[in-house]
Amino acid sequence: RYQRHRTLISYVEETARRAPGAPAVLAGDRVISHGALYAMAEAVAAQLADRGVRRGDFVGLHAARSTEALAGMLGILRAGAAVVPLDPTYAANQLQVIVEDVPLAAALVAGPETGEEADAARALLGDVPALWMSAMDMTAPAARAWPEGAGEDPACIVFTSGTTGRPKGVVLPNRALADFGLDQPVIGLRADDVMLHASSIACDGGLIEVWPALLNGAALAVVPGMKPAL
Repeated sequence: RYQRHRTLISYVEETARRAPGAPAVLAGDRVISHGALYAMAEAVAAQLADRGVRRGDFVGLHAARSTEALAGMLGILRAGAAVVPLDPTYAANQLQVIVEDVPLAAALVAGPETGEEADAARALLGDVPALWMSAMDMTAPAARAWPEGAGEDPACIVFTSGTTGRPKGVVLPNRALADFGLDQPVIGLRADDVMLHASSIACDGGLIEVWPALLNGAALAVVPGMKPAL
């Protein structure tokens, strides 16, 4: 049930506690439960918090569509910060605009730590502190106090494509995505449904896929992301 004061991660946590074994992500032969996905989010959040990320910060998420991208997104929100998607399949100049426009406190990077993909991520992020998810301990941390947050807190920034000029960022608060995800007069997702996740995490299509599923305890069937544009 939608409540405007609540954060997105509070609904995800609620589902993880109510139905920990229910499938949340279907990716190839991997099935990740809501409980396991939330535990991954807490692990990511703990490492972000240890690096100084606080409520109200903006954190980049350099990741194509994947299980890691979902865990990173939830981890950023659990830390009280807002997600700034940096899809590596996007054009380099478009990603550069985002990094220049948003004051990133840190960035999560999904993918190998060496090679062309890693070099491209480092070149893009410059002085922004980067945490490679492949090097993270993904076990849930000991119990700790997380930022309470509020429905008005920024949840993510989505940028326009820039086809009519410089890309522009739109800040979406937690309450807006929660309202959209829980009030679905057309889709009406239930906890035993599966939603196909085939859009970029950096566009509105990805939001339409991810949040109705996670907020209603359904599962996301993830189509593997494309190779980065190097």
